[in-house]
Amino acid sequence: MNRSHASKGFTFIEMLAVLAIIGILSAMVIYWYGSARSNALLSSTTDSIVATLESAKNNALAGKNGQSYGVKFATSTYISFIGTTYSAVATTNIAYTVDSSLSLSETISDPNNIIIFDRLTGAANTTATVTVMQVSNNANKKNILIENQGDVGVVQ
Repeated sequence: MNRSHASKGFTFIEMLAVLAIIGILSAMVIYWYGSARSNALLSSTTDSIVATLESAKNNALAGKNGQSYGVKFATSTYISFIGTTYSAVATTNIAYTVDSSLSLSETISDPNNIIIFDRLTGAANTTATVTVMQVSNNANKKNILIENQGDVGVVQ
């Protein structure tokens, strides 16, 4: 009687090949997920800064509290304030902290890095560019432009 032994199951080499493919695909998914998360964080932070600037402008335009409104920028924070000058101890200040994976850089002619929107006209005290960038990849950034008439916009 001649019995042939039919092979059942997978060989060790086949198992290693499948595990290698799964490992490569997993690494790609993790990389893409991290990149997508970083891009989403960059976009949401930029949108938040634009919303804060627009809110300050709109409050100034409306003459809310009879005051001008402004925003002060630092490397990892930005602060919304009321009035023509910034006071660190004012209780009406609203401070926002940027995620540690991002940083802010600004080109503002005001030496205190302050943008003030004029009461009733909404005009900004200066033109400015605020850049939000990833710390790990400075090429991945968004620029926020503030023009003299108070217009705020984002450019890539």
